[in-house]
Amino acid sequence: DINNICCGYYQFLPNINYNNASLPLNTGSNPIYVHAKHLSINTHGRILAIGKATFSHDDQHAVSDIAYFKQNKNNQISHISMYGHVHLSEPGKLLIAEEANLNVKQHVSILKHATYRMQLSNPPTFICTPLKIKKPSSSRHNNICHTTGLTAFGNAALIERSAKKIYSLHHATWSTCNPKNPTWTLKSSDVELNPLTGRGSAYNTRLYIKKIPIFYWPYISFPITKERKTGLLWPVIGSNSQLGYFFSQPFYLNLAPNYDLLINTSYLSKRRFLFDNTFRYLANNGHSTVRWKILPDDREFARFKREARTEFPDSNLKTDLLNTSNTRQSITVDNDTQWDHHWHSYIDYNDVSDPYFITQIDSNHFPGDTPDQLLQTADLSYQSQYINMDYLMQRVKTLHQIDKAPLENQYSKLPQITLKATHSFGLMKTDVSGQVTNFYQPQDITSMQFPPLGQRFQLRPSLSLPLVKPYGFFTPRFDWD
Repeated sequence: DINNICCGYYQFLPNINYNNASLPLNTGSNPIYVHAKHLSINTHGRILAIGKATFSHDDQHAVSDIAYFKQNKNNQISHISMYGHVHLSEPGKLLIAEEANLNVKQHVSILKHATYRMQLSNPPTFICTPLKIKKPSSSRHNNICHTTGLTAFGNAALIERSAKKIYSLHHATWSTCNPKNPTWTLKSSDVELNPLTGRGSAYNTRLYIKKIPIFYWPYISFPITKERKTGLLWPVIGSNSQLGYFFSQPFYLNLAPNYDLLINTSYLSKRRFLFDNTFRYLANNGHSTVRWKILPDDREFARFKREARTEFPDSNLKTDLLNTSNTRQSITVDNDTQWDHHWHSYIDYNDVSDPYFITQIDSNHFPGDTPDQLLQTADLSYQSQYINMDYLMQRVKTLHQIDKAPLENQYSKLPQITLKATHSFGLMKTDVSGQVTNFYQPQDITSMQFPPLGQRFQLRPSLSLPLVKPYGFFTPRFDWD
């Protein structure tokens, strides 16, 4: 909604173009255009602008109640001082202050008691819509624009901008939330925002959730763009009945632009340490994700096995449970690759070291529709103009637990081969489709017997004669199955 200002984006109003109706001042390069209700100049070359004093220089625009323009010996504007309701804007940034001092030559700015709003993406993204003007005028642009993406806002007692566009903020606040009702805010004694490195740093920083102080850092470094950076992520603290009290500290490694690694180390009061590692890889022809978890020497699982020995003495699963290691693991592999125009492969593999891993440790994050069945799939396919082939290996691993009702194992396809070929001979079209499937199912844990196993073969050749005319079509077809 273009009228919903500051609720999801910041809206930039059109800049007023005074280039043809104002006083051009010499800067040695591009001129500064000044407009005000009253303009005066003294014998020392000092220019005074009073009443909506506005100037435009390159892509920078400013307006204030009063402005002083100082010229050097070459009659070039070197310094600008602005007072009262100062609004300074440039692409992606808006600063409102009580006072501003600008060094035109060195491109240095100092603003006092300021409020800022800046676009963090580089370059900023603008969406423009036509501005409805009852009486069109050449002195205004006919578009109104708003910027999308990540933006930040806050206040500062003092803002300094260097020649390299590095911002230093003193006694400042910082947030990327909705400015009307921010969920979180950082308050710092000193903040530096460096768009060249894409990072910001702050000293004596307090984190506020709404208006409640939550955390304090003597020093903190954070990204100011959407580019990924190596470093610590927000920790997680909590508790539940299976893990006890837990503390998780993720560490992110930006190894390269197309692959990264997330290492999440957790301390579980009931089970000791859990290491959760996620590796992601992105290529031009596909992507891969590998997630591996390991929990060495799970003391709570050791206690569970001791209790199960006496609680379920006649269970068929008791021996398997007692022989299971206390070092527990899980792995998830997801790969999707288009090797060339014809060959494509897909892998979705999920496995755990014991049937109790998901329900006891990872019930909220493990993939799959149900916590007692894991899908393991590998698929290789070939497609061309005349032949399509698919080779599928698919297994559903059923997790039988001693303290749960018995489950029925699912049939696996080891393998399933599907083939379809088509070709035309003049007006005649031939199709041949077939499928071969080998079904397998593990031994039933209740009866200790193997279910019926077997293979399925299907072949369907067909012959058709498509007859297509401008006034209609008719396709006689013969199929044999």
